[in-house]
Amino acid sequence: MQTSSNVWEILLACVLLGPGLAVAGVNPVQTVLTASDKAEDDNFGCSVSVDGDVALVGADWASVGATTSAGAAYVFERDQGGTNAWGEAVKLSASDKAQEDRFGFSSSVAGDVAVVGALYADHGGVTNAGAAYVFERDAGGSNAWGQVAKLTALDKAAEDWFGYSVRINGDVALVGAVYADPGGVTSAGAAYVFGRNEGGSNAWGHVVKLTASDKAAYDYFGYSVGVCGDVAVVGAEWASPGGITRAGAAYVFGKDVGGTNAWGEVAKLMASDKASNDYFGCSVSVAGDVVVIGARDASPDGLTNAGAAYVFERNAGGSNAWGQVAKLTASDAAAQNVFGYSASVAGDVVLVGSELADPGGVSDAGAAYLFEGFQYGPPTITNLFAEAGVCALSFDCQPAWRYDVQWGTNLIESAWEPAPALTNLPGDTSGSLTVRHTNDLPKAFYRLLRHGP
Repeated sequence: MQTSSNVWEILLACVLLGPGLAVAGVNPVQTVLTASDKAEDDNFGCSVSVDGDVALVGADWASVGATTSAGAAYVFERDQGGTNAWGEAVKLSASDKAQEDRFGFSSSVAGDVAVVGALYADHGGVTNAGAAYVFERDAGGSNAWGQVAKLTALDKAAEDWFGYSVRINGDVALVGAVYADPGGVTSAGAAYVFGRNEGGSNAWGHVVKLTASDKAAYDYFGYSVGVCGDVAVVGAEWASPGGITRAGAAYVFGKDVGGTNAWGEVAKLMASDKASNDYFGCSVSVAGDVVVIGARDASPDGLTNAGAAYVFERNAGGSNAWGQVAKLTASDAAAQNVFGYSASVAGDVVLVGSELADPGGVSDAGAAYLFEGFQYGPPTITNLFAEAGVCALSFDCQPAWRYDVQWGTNLIESAWEPAPALTNLPGDTSGSLTVRHTNDLPKAFYRLLRHGP
């Protein structure tokens, strides 16, 4: 069973790495985290999340006291026990823990708030309906990380697995229920939005239930979730867009689309080269105007299940169109590596996990790939030239930055290359950068890469 898309967030800070993992292209400081009360088969590390100086690690089969396999999550802080020591601060468990709830299967931390999923919790006696728990840093005392709320679905049902995926950002928590049956559609899946002050101060009340506009049985909408500001993204890795079996899809929702706090659907995302059994949507991440979606079983260049990840931007292809701007693959892609199993984006950095990669010939050791410089303008597609072979291009720009024009024949990341003599260009005070490029192709793609002032 796969973990949530949280799995690689801890690597993004470039401060923590577990044994057997490699990050391509960087040499981060490595600190190995373990539970102070570790025990056999705890499954410590099944989910992870990091924000600033706080890391959260799930252990969904850990026993808490006499409660077998209730599950736990551990909070680590950067200077706990010494400078940069990343020591254990507290062990979290559910206030109503029960055997085999699998608390810790999913986890997310942002600022002073943590959310932990327990997908097998039997809330109200409903078997495996699932639950999620909210903790705050100073609840119950300074740095006590006490529980402040228990989240459940208003329409909970047996085997919904609410808590399969969780994400917290600001005053919003998003929880996936991958096996929910919205409208009676078996395992179509759902996700639930909760607000910190919904229903009262710090009440973390239910805001809205999200489902796909074109939901179908066994889509598993809610397999992965992401939220940032006014944007939420939900993966449905078994969706079959255009009748392509389990190609996968992801859905973008806007906070005030359809009304204040309505969280209406904005766009359905699919890979430009979708194929059967790609499982696009197995992981999702959103930051600002950028969304990254993993497709763990995609087969780029004929490499079976090598995997891929896709980058979308809010205004690529039109206002709020969320068009695809890049396809990412591993530089050393190989069959069965499942690149895209996990993904995270922050600023201009994208990190993609490849759980079964074989770095240095070590079978299934796993790797993560870091991509930097993701400050692209939306691709410009040109097929009409003012004169033979010459393309006039105009991009939005900022005078404080410098830019490279890149071009290619498709949107696959490896296909882009610098346009000759169009690199390190200064931004213009007019807010528009206009250039000319000569090529002999009937159709080409152009984009602008922004880099430091």
